[in-house]
Amino acid sequence: MSADTNYWLEPLDPNVVDYGTISSNHNVYTHLGCVVLRCIIGGLIIFSQSYGNKKIKSMWIVLCAIVVIIFTSKYIAFSASNKVVWKTYLRTIITYSIAGACIYVNKYDHAGLLVIVDALMGLQSRHMAFIASNICAMNTKK
Repeated sequence: MSADTNYWLEPLDPNVVDYGTISSNHNVYTHLGCVVLRCIIGGLIIFSQSYGNKKIKSMWIVLCAIVVIIFTSKYIAFSASNKVVWKTYLRTIITYSIAGACIYVNKYDHAGLLVIVDALMGLQSRHMAFIASNICAMNTKK
């Protein structure tokens, strides 16, 4: 790595960046904001179990279904084009499918914890992509 590399920005190799996100400049700050948002959603799922409202339950199940549909389409699109990105869409698909099933059987605490753990695992995925990007960069400089 060069001396002018900003470690705190964690720049990724452009070959593994998903440019199909809402933010055109998806850097570590937007990723951290997304992680915080998903942790808040997980906390809201946990705390919504005390209300026992069928509308709230339906809303969470629909939200999980929407996330599964969106990420499944992204996963299929990237798999079909043999493009590798640093995001683990399959983990998110499985997590939100299980979270929706947990909400359906009134296990809100399990569902919320799954969403929070998925968000935190996303931090690790990005950090490992940063490390791999720099290893690749060092190998190409030799």
